[in-house]
Amino acid sequence: MGLLCLRAWPPDQPSAEQLSFMHHALSQVHTQGLTFIPQPLRSQNGETFVRHDGLFWELTPWMPGKADFHNDPNPRRLQAAMQSLARFHLAAAAAHSTDPVAISPTLQRRLRELRLFLNGPAADELRQRVPDGRWPELDQRAVVMLEQLDRHRSELDAMLHQRLPHTPLQPVIRDVWHDHVLFENDAVRAIIDFGAMSIDTVAVDVARLVGSLADGDTGVWWEGLEAYSAVRPLSAAERSLLVVLDRSGVFAGGLIWLRWHYLDKRVFENRAGVLSRVDHFLQLLSKGQGSEDSRSSAFSGELGRRR
Repeated sequence: MGLLCLRAWPPDQPSAEQLSFMHHALSQVHTQGLTFIPQPLRSQNGETFVRHDGLFWELTPWMPGKADFHNDPNPRRLQAAMQSLARFHLAAAAAHSTDPVAISPTLQRRLRELRLFLNGPAADELRQRVPDGRWPELDQRAVVMLEQLDRHRSELDAMLHQRLPHTPLQPVIRDVWHDHVLFENDAVRAIIDFGAMSIDTVAVDVARLVGSLADGDTGVWWEGLEAYSAVRPLSAAERSLLVVLDRSGVFAGGLIWLRWHYLDKRVFENRAGVLSRVDHFLQLLSKGQGSEDSRSSAFSGELGRRR
């Protein structure tokens, strides 16, 4: 059977219902030939996870490869990553019994959270607590983060008040990004970590993955979307969500670390990792307003010409 990966999920997530949904979807996708997706193994009683010592445990094959796209960001790797995601979406949709049409739950939740931290008591409390002196390195970054939010206020206001389209919903990964796509040379050997999996629009995954690979490069953004669309074409409604999902993810991604530290008083063991993530979001915000418009118009216009 080879090497195996035994994983204990955190005590607060996911729930037994969520794990059952996730494991069923992964098993169905794997049976359609997507061997880069880890298939949960079953216990002697036929279950794909067990509860022991207050935790849920799962066993899957050990997936090969390294998350090293940024070490060699060539077009072949970009195409492989985006088309692997497209193949996953096609397989997951085929295995899902219903495909409701609705507004993206992820986007609704993200915009709701942004409203809380831009207006009202939560926003006031956060600004009062930054800096608090407990972590000077994060204090410095938090001050810059709040300055960037003020600088992008008009973009954020437009984002929060726009009308969101309805799109088909299906099983999606939701947390598919650079560090969860494993390569060997130019081939994708695995996509890992499905703990955030839910029913949503595929645009959530597309924006998350291409945004993390492009790292602010508009050309790479377009090339990634083109590669994905060659396998699974995106509808006009799905295309219209890509930029707002990407940009809202940048704003919300930076703010979540500030919320956890300054409001929730969380303690982080890997402080260097936290600072690296905050620096990543600050870098994207510092590239300035307008890049999202060029991505949106380039993708919509070019795709329209190619059809």
